[in-house]
Amino acid sequence: MRNILQQRENLYSISSLYDVDDTEGGSGIGRLFTLAEAEPYMSKSTDLMDLATNLGAEKWALLTKELYKEPGEHWKDVTYPKGKGPGGIIADPGVMEGIDERYTNRNTLSNNYQVPVPPDYQSPDLANVNRQNVDYMPDLDGTVPNRPLRNLDSSYTPAPQQAGRNQGAFVAGTSAQGVRRRQSSAARSGRSAMGTKQLARNNMQIKSLNI
Repeated sequence: MRNILQQRENLYSISSLYDVDDTEGGSGIGRLFTLAEAEPYMSKSTDLMDLATNLGAEKWALLTKELYKEPGEHWKDVTYPKGKGPGGIIADPGVMEGIDERYTNRNTLSNNYQVPVPPDYQSPDLANVNRQNVDYMPDLDGTVPNRPLRNLDSSYTPAPQQAGRNQGAFVAGTSAQGVRRRQSSAARSGRSAMGTKQLARNNMQIKSLNI
């Protein structure tokens, strides 16, 4: 497992060193192999120097131009035998001939990439902003003016009040004296103290069939 992880780390390092947006004005972003791209090189017998040489001699397909590179004594040592000027650039046809004057054929990873604007393009209407300063706080010193309250007009009539209940009709007096309590004959005779016997067997009409 350790050897597999080490080999995968070497492949990712090589791809990021030899496939990179490194021309003038480039972003410096490098490529990382996907699992499918790294799978053919996962064997321990893979010549990493040969892989670095092939990647450095070819342009990354995502870019329009890239510097030519070769490994030094070790694949970690990146060299530019053709220089970093125009003579050492691997580019798509037409890129180095000035066809990208309007920035239509530049590296898509470049930090100054610009999308060409059509001649009939119109920007959306901007919001109408008023930059005039407005004082939202009124000029008050906190004093209350001494003004009399407005007299009611002669035409003012009070609103009709809802008719309230005559509470006196339900009150016998200020105390409970003289109020007769309604009691049943059982309560008066004392039979209710023994229970109502509502669940007595002789009072319940239960029809059952015992088999």
